Amino acid sequence: MTHNGTCSVFNLIDAAGLAEGDPSKACQDMVDYAVQNGLAGELLLQIGDMLEHADPSEQSRKISNYVASRYVENGTTHSYRNPTEVEQARFAAADMQRTEPAAIWETSGFEEVFGVAFDRFKPLRPQPGLCLAVIKASALYRPGRAYNDTLETAQEVLNNLKPVVSACDRSLQSASLSFTGNPNLASVVILFDIQYSFYGNYGNAYDPIKGYGAIVTLTALDARTHRKIASVKMKHELGGMISVTSGGIYEDRIYCASLPTTTAIDIWQPFEDKLAASVNPQSGNDAYTYAVTEGNAELIVSILLDGLAGKASDPWQKAIYEAGAQAVRMDGDTLSLRLRSFDPALESLGAYADNPDTWLSDMLQNAAAYNLNCTLTIDEDGKLLQSSETPLKAAVKKAAAAVGKAYGNKDVLTALRARLFPVPIEGEAESDADVLNVSPAFTRWVQAQGEALQALTPTEWAPLYFAQDKQTLGVDKGPHALQLKCEGISPGLTLSAAYQDARAAAISDPTADLRTLFLRTLAGYALHPGKGLTKTFTVALDVEELSRGALPADYQRYLDSYEFAAQFSRMEESVSAYWEEHGGSANP
Repeated sequence: MTHNGTCSVFNLIDAAGLAEGDPSKACQDMVDYAVQNGLAGELLLQIGDMLEHADPSEQSRKISNYVASRYVENGTTHSYRNPTEVEQARFAAADMQRTEPAAIWETSGFEEVFGVAFDRFKPLRPQPGLCLAVIKASALYRPGRAYNDTLETAQEVLNNLKPVVSACDRSLQSASLSFTGNPNLASVVILFDIQYSFYGNYGNAYDPIKGYGAIVTLTALDARTHRKIASVKMKHELGGMISVTSGGIYEDRIYCASLPTTTAIDIWQPFEDKLAASVNPQSGNDAYTYAVTEGNAELIVSILLDGLAGKASDPWQKAIYEAGAQAVRMDGDTLSLRLRSFDPALESLGAYADNPDTWLSDMLQNAAAYNLNCTLTIDEDGKLLQSSETPLKAAVKKAAAAVGKAYGNKDVLTALRARLFPVPIEGEAESDADVLNVSPAFTRWVQAQGEALQALTPTEWAPLYFAQDKQTLGVDKGPHALQLKCEGISPGLTLSAAYQDARAAAISDPTADLRTLFLRTLAGYALHPGKGLTKTFTVALDVEELSRGALPADYQRYLDSYEFAAQFSRMEESVSAYWEEHGGSANP
């Protein structure tokens, strides 16, 4: 099964169904892709949805029947293919949920569908960013009359409320929030209360009419704790012209225009901001809502590690979590796994001087190993025990501290210096000619870099590499951002200085070879940099890029600023123009 770029979970599921060959491999490929691309939680959710559509549980049937007439819009859902036998065997578990479209619930519906009162209901699988619209029991149909006074009034209010919920849904999408019709999936409950405030008397003494404006109050609650998150009032006040209804009361409809025309943006935006702030898509708490099976264990561990990575402030710990897990296995009430510690295992390598040719590659190979053994505990309900997260975090913290210290070893710096800034000559340099007498080893190194250095000859690169004075390695930012601080020459300034001096020398000596003159002048600056020509710069190193043989972006930018060919060409043109203007023999 192949994937071009990033694909949605729906595409992923469809691709697994179309894959030829072993269905078990297609299923595993689907899981691997989801884990590697941060889609584990969504895949578990949508796989459960697919299985529930194929063979719904009794509770799923009850939920679907209840919301059938309460969908905010048309109630369409994603059309799934039929699950394979492998998928059914691997992912089937209790409490799978259907992802119902947005619908409006009444508080009485919780007793009817779930057998518990609204204020005692706890969602089985709350998903970050999913909201449930619930009409509050105190909502009114009209002043002094409950919304559910009759079936007809309840239906009318629900119908009038649907466009309001739809408008909220559209507005909240910018904050990665949306509505669902399944209470078990909602992490936020938004209560909609409808009240009427007295607005004024209309008509005259002979035909008095009372006018009322509708107030729709939205109160957002944490679906698990019912802790208040935020609230906002949407007001619709009557204008100067109203219509008379029976009883001398103007029966105001809930205003269904888009939210900005109903509620001032400075009132609505804080509500939306508080809702968005309450959502942590990488909390990792989802991992504790699923019953663990051999089939879904990899996905559940991935959800947990993604959450821990999102909360980690230490770059080394964060990198360990982000690398994911391997060898995830269930054994009774224990879930074992291996994490990548990034440990270079220096004790196994010996001194760099004893094996300079393969020392760095061996170190990077060690750092790629998944060698940090961890376990999680499964509770009596078959779910991960949240307290078992503590020893896992402790193991990661201990490993991260030790590994970060290991990268500060002087042999690591020596190996990186040899990889990126090798000395171009053998022995010491006493003259500019010595700087240009490159060693066979440096020539081989330049040739091995391929396109990155092929624009110039080893001799032309020599001044830049010889001028590298010293390097230090910072490890505080983790394995994906090691900081190699370098002191060398400023390529642009040094080339400009060499251009000026070499041009003057060429005009003074018409017999001088321009290339040799330019190179030796540049080499002289490399040997004895003038004031203002030195440069301190930092190269961010990622152990992954180094393992692949890729050159760091900062390093490549530094090389690109060494515009030797352009400056030499400029000097040739300038000297040639001088001789054309003043006569005489041009330099060879």
